[in-house]
Amino acid sequence: MVTIRIRGSDLLIITLRIFTLIYLTFFSANYFYNFITLPLDQVQNAFPDALVLLSFFIAASILSVLSIQARLNHGTVHLEQAAVITFLAIADASFIYIQFHHDKWIILFYASILLIMATQCLSHCLNIQDGIFFNFASICLTHGILTLIPAIHASLWSSACRQSMLASYLIFMALNATGCLSFLFQIPDRFGFAGSSKLVLHLCTAMGTVYLFNALLDAVNAGNGTELDGCRRSFW
Repeated sequence: MVTIRIRGSDLLIITLRIFTLIYLTFFSANYFYNFITLPLDQVQNAFPDALVLLSFFIAASILSVLSIQARLNHGTVHLEQAAVITFLAIADASFIYIQFHHDKWIILFYASILLIMATQCLSHCLNIQDGIFFNFASICLTHGILTLIPAIHASLWSSACRQSMLASYLIFMALNATGCLSFLFQIPDRFGFAGSSKLVLHLCTAMGTVYLFNALLDAVNAGNGTELDGCRRSFW
């Protein structure tokens, strides 16, 4: 009989990830139930939005499942790291899709950059030795810094075509950076909370995930409502 020993901090992380998974599943199911009951012409118009939300949900759910699995089986930590990179790329792509909805060339431009970045990050993750988190944290921070470019772009040349996700996206990035830095420099441990740095990391990332998911859900529920010709702007 195999006995799995789970540390207290890991148990809290598992609980946190289960809550995140349930939350995302409930509200995603509600959205897609409403989506499939729409008239056919509205379903066709809303299909790209639904696909973006579905991609976000799947990536976030896989990350939660692999985070739980990594607490139970530490040999799967690289899968969790790969899921983090994939989720970050999809979260960034979701923001870009909403923020630059009627500027297809800009979306393709940033999507290409995200694809290259994610591929490079994943290749680095797969080469990291077991137990070495510093390189992975550095990769995540570098990814976050580079993805500030579309956020700055959106802040300077915003579009009124869709409900803005800029503020929510910046909060999402700030929460991820806070969690990553707190783990990287073991900040909670320095204040006497031994072994809680990883818990803070997962708490911040889970909060960021839920926050950005809510913003994305609000944006797709708000719909378009504006003609393409009236929405086009020069973003450069």
